[in-house]
Amino acid sequence: MFRLRVESLPARWRPFRWSVYLLILGVAPLGIAGAVSIGGRFGIGILALLPFMYGLSVFGVEFTIRTGRKPQEFEFNADGIHISGPGPMDRRFRWQSFRVKLQVGGRRGAPTLVVFRFRSGMHLAMLAIDLLRYRDVAERIAGFVARHAPEARRSGRVDVVRWDPSLATDGSMSIIAPGFDPLFYAALGVFGPAFGVYMTASVILIGLVADRVLGLSMAGSYVALGVAQLAYCRRAIRGGIASRADLSLDGRTRALLLAGLALVGVEGLLSLRIWLG
Repeated sequence: MFRLRVESLPARWRPFRWSVYLLILGVAPLGIAGAVSIGGRFGIGILALLPFMYGLSVFGVEFTIRTGRKPQEFEFNADGIHISGPGPMDRRFRWQSFRVKLQVGGRRGAPTLVVFRFRSGMHLAMLAIDLLRYRDVAERIAGFVARHAPEARRSGRVDVVRWDPSLATDGSMSIIAPGFDPLFYAALGVFGPAFGVYMTASVILIGLVADRVLGLSMAGSYVALGVAQLAYCRRAIRGGIASRADLSLDGRTRALLLAGLALVGVEGLLSLRIWLG
């Protein structure tokens, strides 16, 4: 039997918290501009609803972080896999009808992260392992799959680790969970500006905000939020919080960040469109 304890450091969740908060702030410019433009009791109702919505959003983010920071324990034995934490429910995976899929993170051709996706029936679980620090742990897990479920369906990047049954040795270990993949933050860097462009374009098309100054203030807020989102996500990637491996950007991450920058430029053009009428 092999017991694996996965710890999650606070530094892993700090950039997640603030990048998601920046994303949530994108609701405010449209809500405030729409409420002021509509006016009356309906406008006051919209303004009163915003703090409630933000309160629920903050609760959801903090609950996710609090749950994610709890350690998770995996137990591999002849019967299957037993997973406990971070939630209150334990999960058990039998080797019968077992499937495993491997995904990787990092630069193409030089993966630094491997994610095991276990599936048995309706149960699904994931285990992310830093290949640079814990390759032996990843291959130990692959060894248990090869020994007890040799007929199990394997998909994804199965070539990243060795599937040697002799590596399935008993014992216990504790590892540190890797940070979020750079592509995660790069995607947030695109979604934030894209949300602003969508909101501003919608306002222009339906004519929700008739006042030029009010509309320009809303669009300018989205430009500022888009720049802040891109800057913070780039900082998370470059600072090694998102990935402690090769900090140079790969092609996919760079392309997403450039797309986010282009969307900020589109938002600027929409601001000019509002100003010119």
